[in-house]
Amino acid sequence: MSRQACTTSSMLLRLVAVALALGGSVTHAAVYKVGADGACDYTNIADAVAAAEMHTGTNTINIAGDQYTQQAIQITAATGDDLTIRGGFVDCSQSVSNGSHVVIDGSVGGGATASVFYIKVSGGSTVQLSNLTIQGGNLAGTARGGGILLSSLGPGTLQLDHCTVSQNTAGYGGGIYAKTYPSGSIYSAALVIGQDVAIVGNTARFDGGGVVIDGGSLFMTQPDSYIANNHAPAGYGGGLLMRSDTVFADAHLGSSGFGTVGAIYLNDAMWGGGIALLGSDLRAQLSLSSTDQARPLRIRSNSASAEGGGLYLGRAAGSVGRAQVSGGTVYIQDNVAPHGAAIAVRESAGSPDGVFFNIPGTVGANNCSVGKPCVTISGNAAIDSASQPSGGIVEASSDAVVSFNQTTLEGNTGKFVFFGNQHAEFDTDHVAITGNTLSGSVIAADFDSDYVDIENTTIAGNTIGTQSPVLRLTSNASSPSKLYRSIIWQPLKTTLQLVGDPLDLLDDMVSEGGSINGGSSPNVFVRDPRFVDPAHGDYSLRAASPALDFTTSVSGDIEDLNSNPRDVDLPIVGNVHGKRDLGAIERQTLLPLVLNPDFDADLRLWNPVTAGATTLDTTLNRSGVAGSGSAHITVPNAVTGTQTAGLVQCVQLPGPGNYALNGWGHGTGTTVIGGDIAELKWEYRKNGGDGCTGGAPNATGTRVLSNSNSWSMPATPSYITVNTQDWTPTTSITVTLIAMENGPSGAPTNAWFDGITLDIDTLFADGFENSWRQIP
Repeated sequence: MSRQACTTSSMLLRLVAVALALGGSVTHAAVYKVGADGACDYTNIADAVAAAEMHTGTNTINIAGDQYTQQAIQITAATGDDLTIRGGFVDCSQSVSNGSHVVIDGSVGGGATASVFYIKVSGGSTVQLSNLTIQGGNLAGTARGGGILLSSLGPGTLQLDHCTVSQNTAGYGGGIYAKTYPSGSIYSAALVIGQDVAIVGNTARFDGGGVVIDGGSLFMTQPDSYIANNHAPAGYGGGLLMRSDTVFADAHLGSSGFGTVGAIYLNDAMWGGGIALLGSDLRAQLSLSSTDQARPLRIRSNSASAEGGGLYLGRAAGSVGRAQVSGGTVYIQDNVAPHGAAIAVRESAGSPDGVFFNIPGTVGANNCSVGKPCVTISGNAAIDSASQPSGGIVEASSDAVVSFNQTTLEGNTGKFVFFGNQHAEFDTDHVAITGNTLSGSVIAADFDSDYVDIENTTIAGNTIGTQSPVLRLTSNASSPSKLYRSIIWQPLKTTLQLVGDPLDLLDDMVSEGGSINGGSSPNVFVRDPRFVDPAHGDYSLRAASPALDFTTSVSGDIEDLNSNPRDVDLPIVGNVHGKRDLGAIERQTLLPLVLNPDFDADLRLWNPVTAGATTLDTTLNRSGVAGSGSAHITVPNAVTGTQTAGLVQCVQLPGPGNYALNGWGHGTGTTVIGGDIAELKWEYRKNGGDGCTGGAPNATGTRVLSNSNSWSMPATPSYITVNTQDWTPTTSITVTLIAMENGPSGAPTNAWFDGITLDIDTLFADGFENSWRQIP
């Protein structure tokens, strides 16, 4: 025997000796085949499971065929054992699954009173199910886990991949009930909902229509998995219920779900249509954070007959109610409940328990895409059975805390956006509350110890109840409610109804200031913030907004609502008070001054001058999004030399400077014969007012763009110089698109426009300062 052979043999003997010393034996992965053909080892699943349980180590059961009925399969995975059960085999000679599902049914042909799968894990063992449809479990009374009952003493894992759990019924956990029992281990059981798993159409007589996590962990972060159309009409958690009665419970959701409808979709319950957390003396903790930014996590179209259409947080009986939801990049949309259509938080133990969206230091925070809000709460309806507004989109009570960062609440319907009472706390930072339809106030927290902290927030464009103020708050001197660096722009509405001591105020811009500390605060300014396009939900600030560069920076606070940098110091001479913009959104660049300059998709933000003369022409495009089109002025039977004004835009100027106006034009001429002319007309007004029409213009001019049958832009723009003494906060330039008939009378006039620009070189900075901060 060679020296190499001796060495190899000695090593093998030593490995065997070690295995025997550890009380084990040398084992190999075993494969068991279930089906009806001659290549199969077993004809039923239960026999294959029994054989696998006798074999230590890793075992796999391949199931051939389409359907197995009257199933009540019990699996006990001993310490260290791993068992995989998978379908997708036409017959037992096939060694690789084709990805199809085999149906494991608990009811056909008479049914079973046990769970379709009853799985016990412990000691780090793992059971994996794949390519299965588990259906038909129908448990009577208060029994748990219609489709799957998972039981664990200490660490262990059940993982589902490419599975469906559907049409099962139980008292608790219609689809799946996962129970972790207390043990000496610091680790708990885990239910892993992997890729392409559907938990749909299950029912609980009491709680947890789709899934119950009773202690232990849930992970649902892989693509295309969802919990949908499950029901708990008399209890908690239509889609998912988490409890922490005897073991800490935590869940991590991040799956993209099915298509665009979401991961938690169309479930219903009495409390927590989508998800319910019942905290105990141990915390139930849920983390929401998208793993695919292109297809974010959505909690969508769920309903609750009592409270919490999307999310409900409460407490188990006799406990302090420790429950926490945290995360970033989640959409809570189109959920319905009389109270807390999106979120209801009840009887919390107080901070750090409650709801914390994208709050630094919490799980899932800062997992956001640049350019859009991290969290969106939209389209939810707090309405009663008669479809009348009845409560808040978000509600909190009994020491509950709700804290939002980089969140937008828009397009919701109800009585309030936020309603709190009995020691509730509501915090907003870099939050936009816009475009909601309400029968009451935007925020109502009027119990004598409720606390509200509104910072870097924009509240605008909401429809508010006739007799309701924008804010209905309480405050006390020891811990006053705050309003910092925010915009509240709700014209013709009273801003604040206050009980108690004055608010803590800092640099706020409002539409009405008299209701805030009698209108005498040096920190409250009544100015139009000049949003870009509020009619279409764009509440970012225009270049000439008085809210730009208005206030001081905040240490460590570096991102706005859309994850763009804060404290961008724009080259605007008009504001010299700080680097930070007021409200939720920081303007990143001074340009563009002209809005919708490329006529992308429509003609918004341009006002018609001659009715019906201008349309969007998608067949001609020179700038902006490819194929987006241009503004086309056309007039039939025009007289030679007639000028037709098509569209006009009012541009407020951000400060003194040298402005340069230009654009692309397209006429109808040829190289031989001149045709209709596309030109820009401008009018400068030192005191143009909000509509740029205050008095006669101080200066005017015209720039011809083109009279040829092709796009052209002049090499030299029109320059409009505005000196320091010629600028005020209402200084403006109007830009008008004009088509001139340059052919014979009676011919139609045609001219096209695209890429209109008004650039600026800031000048005259020395010694200049405006008076926007003065209280009118």
